[in-house]
Amino acid sequence: MNYGRYFSLVVITGMILGCGGKPEEPTGTVSGSVTLDDKPMPEGEVAFARPGRASTILEVKDGSFSGQVPEGTYRVEIYMYEEVEVVPMEGEAPIIDRRNVLPSKYNLESQEQAEISAAGSNSFEFSASTK
Repeated sequence: MNYGRYFSLVVITGMILGCGGKPEEPTGTVSGSVTLDDKPMPEGEVAFARPGRASTILEVKDGSFSGQVPEGTYRVEIYMYEEVEVVPMEGEAPIIDRRNVLPSKYNLESQEQAEISAAGSNSFEFSASTK
């Protein structure tokens, strides 16, 4: 067996694929506020969504959110949840789930956009209504 060939193949494959996977995307520090019916939203989520990528979700607490989001242009989705009891099958314990209570125009059908930059201010103010 010619181990030199195999070693060369492994080295060349490693050079082509790179070491350690994909480089991390630059991120920006994002912060802001969310009002619900003109008052700070008590709790919920702001999701920064892009096609073909997992959304970055930041928790809203007392109307404020903050966190790290990769650079790029995003569609902004706002969610607020309430707990609901799911009717179990016979013999099973009740299940508590949560459902979004905001209209889809603030999340699944949102037209709100945000541009996130690794350098610069990424401060946003969003508003939603239960109507």
